[in-house]
Amino acid sequence: METFYVDPVRVEAGTLTLVGDEHRHLVRVLRAAPGDRIAVVDGAGMAYDAVISSVSRHDVRCAIEGRHPRRNELAVSVTLAPALLKNPGRFDVVVEKATELGAAKIAPLRTARAIRSAANVDRWSGIALAAMKQCGRCVLPAIEAPAAFADFLGTAPPDALKLIPHERASLPLNAALSGCAGRDIVICIGPEGGFTEEEIALASAAGWTPVRLGDRRLRAETAAVTALSAVMLAVS
Repeated sequence: METFYVDPVRVEAGTLTLVGDEHRHLVRVLRAAPGDRIAVVDGAGMAYDAVISSVSRHDVRCAIEGRHPRRNELAVSVTLAPALLKNPGRFDVVVEKATELGAAKIAPLRTARAIRSAANVDRWSGIALAAMKQCGRCVLPAIEAPAAFADFLGTAPPDALKLIPHERASLPLNAALSGCAGRDIVICIGPEGGFTEEEIALASAAGWTPVRLGDRRLRAETAAVTALSAVMLAVS
C-alpha cells in the first residue's frame, strides 16, 4: 500500500484532505475512488489509516480510521551533520538514506575540505519527503541551511552523544554507542577528503568523541549510511 503525505493543517477531528501532488497521483495515476483504503503520514509524527470518502478536481477527502503516533520512529532524536559534497547527487543520496534510517534532523556542513557547492534545501526537502513516504516513517526530517563546521559544533544539546567519525580514531562506533540509551545522538560526517586534524581537535575540545567506522576508507555517503545503521540498531 502506498503512503501519502498530508499537511498537518489539513487534518481535522475525523477527516483529512489531500491536495497538490498527492491528489494528482491518487486521481490521475492510481484512479482512486471512494472506498479505497490508503496510508497517510503528516510528517509531524502521526500516521493514519484512511478511507477515501470523496474525490474532486482539487482534493481527495478521507475519513480517518486509525492513528499511530510515531510509527516506525526511533526512540531518540538523531541528527546527521554531513559535509557538503563535490557531487550534488551524492549528497542527495545522503539525504535520502538518512531519512530512511531515522534521522530527525539533517544539518549540512561547510568544512575545510568541502566544496563550496550551491545549497538547495528545497530539493533536499523534496527528497526527504519521498523517502519518508517510501520507508513508512511519519516524521519528516528538518533540513537546515548549511552552517560552518566550527559554528555547528556548539549547537548540539549538551547532554547529547556527539560523535565524529575519523580514520585515525581508536574508539569503535559500536563501543561509543553502548551507553547511548535515552540520549539524543548527533553525528558529523566529513567530506570526500575527510576532516582536517585541526577540525578533529576543535571538535574534541568542544566535547565531541572521535570514533572509528572500521578499517576501510569509506566514501562520505557510505560513512553516513554506516554510522546511521549502527545507531538504528543500537537504539531500536
